[in-house]
Amino acid sequence: MPTLADFIRAEKHEVDEGSWRTGHIERSAFPLSRSKSRHFRFGPEYRWRLVRFQCLGSRCRVLIQYNPGKLICRSTFAVEVDNDLVVLCSHEYHADHPGWHCHLARGEHLQLEPGVFRTGLKRWPAVDAPHSKRDFEVTEASALSHVAARYRFKAQGELL
Repeated sequence: MPTLADFIRAEKHEVDEGSWRTGHIERSAFPLSRSKSRHFRFGPEYRWRLVRFQCLGSRCRVLIQYNPGKLICRSTFAVEVDNDLVVLCSHEYHADHPGWHCHLARGEHLQLEPGVFRTGLKRWPAVDAPHSKRDFEVTEASALSHVAARYRFKAQGELL
């Protein structure tokens, strides 16, 4: 059974980059049966985009959330299991925390609990550990390319 690292390294097929949207993220776009709806209700200053692809015989989704005013960029990688998602990673930058960091699952995806946003994910690096010196530097025009490089899929809709 694949782990997060296996999914990241594997070849991606049938990549659908979606388009930028504003407002509520429908459950059908990112279904998490056990999460509270507050995780997906954002104000008009947030933009979001859903990328879908096939990888290692599974259907995967990456939810990109972007808010330039608050210096927030988050990409959440999940694998479809039945009618739910298993979240494997959330890679993010937000100004109220030091640097880029991940919340990631350390195990095989079928052993993880489906339908939850962050339960059981480990933060890397730790809050008190040295972080990347890389600044926010993400724009709406570059966010997809940034996320594509992180999860290793080919982005067609934006320049690298």
